[in-house]
Amino acid sequence: MASSLSLVLDAHESIRPYYQAFIEALARSARSPELREQLAAHYNRQRDRVAGWIEESLPDTLNRQEARHLASVLLGTADGMLIQAFIDAENTPTSAELATATGNALAAARGQPRAR
Repeated sequence: MASSLSLVLDAHESIRPYYQAFIEALARSARSPELREQLAAHYNRQRDRVAGWIEESLPDTLNRQEARHLASVLLGTADGMLIQAFIDAENTPTSAELATATGNALAAARGQPRAR
């Protein structure tokens, strides 16, 4: 899962045309129930796929519904990061920078020292 997210976040220039089309489709979906249904189906497929990765990575930790909820957060985060990269790639963190920041935040929440 992490490697897929890294590829998307770090290769944002190579997927820029596809992401531009996706952003345009999102805007058009406000006026098109059919397009909105297609996008909802896309998100459900992606949510299931990411939830499967989560369940494989964290066996016996989350139930299927919890894994789908976490998958929604991760998909929203990935989409948000891609939007930021689309608008201002120079100031958007890389996947490595996000991983370090996330690891340090989790360590702090557990009262552990920062990763170096």
